[in-house]
Amino acid sequence: GAAGLFENQRLLRCRFNDTIVPAEFVSSRARPAPVLPLGASLAGGDGVLCRAPAIGYAAVEPIEISMNAQQFSETSVLMERYENPRVIALSPPTGPSQGGSRVVVSGENLLAGSNATRYCTFGRFHSTERIWVQATITSASTAICMTPGLPIEDRPLNRWSLSAPVELTVNDGQNFTADGVNFTYYPPTVVSH
Repeated sequence: GAAGLFENQRLLRCRFNDTIVPAEFVSSRARPAPVLPLGASLAGGDGVLCRAPAIGYAAVEPIEISMNAQQFSETSVLMERYENPRVIALSPPTGPSQGGSRVVVSGENLLAGSNATRYCTFGRFHSTERIWVQATITSASTAICMTPGLPIEDRPLNRWSLSAPVELTVNDGQNFTADGVNFTYYPPTVVSH
């Protein structure tokens, strides 16, 4: 199998332009299962995990692999890198629990991720799953998202509000902002006579 190709894993390397970093062989058959970065997956196979070094600018750069820490592959794969997007503010910052509010997300570097689909996420309610809605990027500093309905379950409808951190992904859900800007849901208005 592929594991035989990487018998000496301590020499496995990745090169990002001129920067060389250690790499790791990962297999979907390994037990325990390998821990992969958020958004990464092994579709039933094997792979090499390369952790990109931090850079302070946007770039498209080649990634090459070496199995002996000396000679690198003759072919490369291009990787788009960009400055981290940020969520700074929401307008309005509150809305009804049934969802459907148009929220303007103000931020920075929102055009990063070229051809990727962008999403806003609203909190983590009663599970580790985020509620995803598609984002429309209107400029490098503005996105529009429609709030999802809030699962209200056992909450009394007259005595609660819930703040949900709104985060944004510009690369199909591989990475999210982590700015913690909250949208606060309030209960539906009940008219009685």
